[in-house]
Amino acid sequence: MKRPAGKPVDEVVDTAAEGLLAALARVTDPRSRFGRHYPLAAVLALAACAVTCDANGFTAIAQWSADLTEHQCARFGLERGRYSGRIRTPSERTFRALLAVVEPGEQLEAVGRYVTHRLERAGMAKVPEYLATEREAPRRARACARRG
Repeated sequence: MKRPAGKPVDEVVDTAAEGLLAALARVTDPRSRFGRHYPLAAVLALAACAVTCDANGFTAIAQWSADLTEHQCARFGLERGRYSGRIRTPSERTFRALLAVVEPGEQLEAVGRYVTHRLERAGMAKVPEYLATEREAPRRARACARRG
């Protein structure tokens, strides 16, 4: 598959490993403990990074994730399979199902905290107001998840 012309993958993966996973770890996991094949923070971070690299839709997100090296997958917190010994990435179906049930407001808040932290580290004292007060985003995120 030809990779879309977005940000370089290594740069995006390094950024995610730096703090996005920690921010997304606070999002409540709606799955039962028996249905957790992948850590929620890893799935959300993979989706966010894939979209940053111009992946449009669940299939593109899954393909972007499948193209990662084992080292990059490990940086997202994905683990080796018990029997295969290989790191598996979530499928399109997993991304679609999880992103549809996770509370968009929680995701937005977690990503907002992460972005705020990154901006403060970069020396921007004042966070842009639209990042702090975006009220339409949860509704829009829910609508996008339904549309697929």
